[in-house]
Amino acid sequence: MRRKRRVGVPIERHAESIYTRRMYDKFYNELYSSGGYVIKSKDNDGNFEVAHSYTDGNPDQVRYRVRYDGGDKVYCQCGLYEHMGMLCRHSLKVLVHLDVKEVPSGNIMPRWMKNDPEPKTSICPIRRSDISGASLTVLKKRALLSHMMKVAYGTDEISDEAFTQAMAAVDSLVIRPASSSAATLQSTITDHNTNYKQSVAALSVPMPKSNSTIRCPDRPIKNGRPPHSTLKSWKDQQKRTRCVSTDEENPRGGKTRRIVDVLEFK
Repeated sequence: MRRKRRVGVPIERHAESIYTRRMYDKFYNELYSSGGYVIKSKDNDGNFEVAHSYTDGNPDQVRYRVRYDGGDKVYCQCGLYEHMGMLCRHSLKVLVHLDVKEVPSGNIMPRWMKNDPEPKTSICPIRRSDISGASLTVLKKRALLSHMMKVAYGTDEISDEAFTQAMAAVDSLVIRPASSSAATLQSTITDHNTNYKQSVAALSVPMPKSNSTIRCPDRPIKNGRPPHSTLKSWKDQQKRTRCVSTDEENPRGGKTRRIVDVLEFK
């Protein structure tokens, strides 16, 4: 289902086409908030001063300086783009005022785009702290891997001759003599089998006898709910106790007669 654009300016259409859903929502919040700002001043060099309209007439009004000269990037004093890679409401106010239809290319961070043009690799660059303690072999492998990643993700074509030479060079680094490889593999398998048997013998425990039970004991079941210890519960218990009577002729709570009435009846 296509999302409905809520502001309607041309730059919103472009942002919807390039940003991911989450970043587009953040962009919309900034674009919506830019409607409350006004441009206080501007010059011919592309410098603008933006302030919130709610603080008009306030001597302590905060003004943000925005610079945009029609190039591929807009700069703002608040530094939101430098912090998270998203244009702020002050910059968007200037772009909407100038009828800019697309987000400047210099303010589009590839990591927030739907289709990231930069390939994501797990290759870490060689740091200065790593060079001091790393061996020469590790540095050679890292340099070789870096060049191979550039070739793999590059757009240039590879000729058959270059491909054959590269594969031969890589095979010479990977393949080892068959005799030494077989001997190394056999010794490795033997060591693994020995270590496995020793670990199993060390961790073995005696199993229980067949006639012994390992079932958990039955859970005790209590009859009824436990009595409450509150004052209200005690008063209710006292009321129930007073209602119980052992006198069959004059039960408590039943109809009784006075002695005078009994004598008059006789």
